[in-house]
Amino acid sequence: MWINLSADELALIRNGLASLGTDQAETLRDRLFDAAMEQQNPDFAALISRARDEYHEEGQIEIDDPVEGAPFVSLTDDGAYVMAWVFVEKEETDDDDQ
Repeated sequence: MWINLSADELALIRNGLASLGTDQAETLRDRLFDAAMEQQNPDFAALISRARDEYHEEGQIEIDDPVEGAPFVSLTDDGAYVMAWVFVEKEETDDDDQ
């Protein structure tokens, strides 16, 4: 599951988890913090630009402009995954003909 949260929303969730004081809440809070910090990498704009140059097809494969929290970039040892939107047409069914 992927949810785009603003910095304020993320802080609210992290603070709420911290107030619970359980090991599970602390682990989840740490995971949220690590994911948020990963998304602040200054190299992401260049990766997003490259992904758009190589894969963007208007109306078929779309990559959002780099704004807070979107698009999501996941770094690997060999490169990165950049989230893209792929258009899928609605399938026609017998009900569509009526």
